[in-house]
Amino acid sequence: MGAWGVKIFQSDVALDVKEEFKAELLLGKSDEEALKSVLELCRDFVNDMDDQYDFWFAIASYSYELGRLLPEVKDKAISLIDDGGDLERWEGREKTKREAVLKELKAKLLSEQPPRKEFKPLKKKVSPLAVNDIYYFQLNDERFKGKIYYNYYVIVLVDGAACVDFRVRGFPDEYPLIYLKFCTSLPERIEDLDKIPMANYSLHGKEGYIKEDHRVLMVDGFRGFKKKLNYLGNYDFKREDAIGSVYDQHYEIFYKSFKPVIGKDGLWHGSILGWDILLREIDYILGVSFDYYPKMVEKLGLKAPEKREGT
Repeated sequence: MGAWGVKIFQSDVALDVKEEFKAELLLGKSDEEALKSVLELCRDFVNDMDDQYDFWFAIASYSYELGRLLPEVKDKAISLIDDGGDLERWEGREKTKREAVLKELKAKLLSEQPPRKEFKPLKKKVSPLAVNDIYYFQLNDERFKGKIYYNYYVIVLVDGAACVDFRVRGFPDEYPLIYLKFCTSLPERIEDLDKIPMANYSLHGKEGYIKEDHRVLMVDGFRGFKKKLNYLGNYDFKREDAIGSVYDQHYEIFYKSFKPVIGKDGLWHGSILGWDILLREIDYILGVSFDYYPKMVEKLGLKAPEKREGT
């Protein structure tokens, strides 16, 4: 049933329906158009003997709260409450609690709706980072003190942008697609950045592992992220071939570290969600490399720590 409670929105189906209906309204559709779209998108729920209850109760409750409850939605939800079929899915105390929830829902649907809520037209997010822009920052955050890579530099190279509908399905925003490099000191010339290996992670698709890739898709917090960066210049830097990792291919360190998302090329890219998470992931990547994979450190062009006596 995919439910973790007796309340209307304590099920996967109910939450999905709510988000789908909201997405349609944010796209500027009328109540009737939004309902039609959601019925099509969620037809498996509508046609399922159990999920139909969660579907209609959710869309009726949510559209009521928005002051957008359509008569056919109201009538369908009330008829499903009255037929008692939903209660057959519950037992014991949960059944009693669910019965009270449905009684409350029916009373709400029969009452006067609140004022109609309007949705502002969506504005497309545009990447603030230009193609070939290069930035840097130092790992001088408190979390890095006492570690081998304290005060190392992280180079951020902007490959471009990808349009993905993370916020609202069907409304793609533009997100920066970047490369990362690590170094102990900044190069004297911007062209010398080409000599520093790219950091990378494993790229996956719908059928599993595909290849190694270097790019990272920033999906949130990149305006605040830019304020943390120092601008180095704009340079048409060398893009590494996606095949050939500085990390062993069987150890998919970046894939494990970064939440995968699907880019415009249909492949899963790693994503960074804000500044703090970026620092945490870099700390993890470098920490694992220095502790367990000295060859990775060398391939990144960094200096591996000398072995201590007795170790």
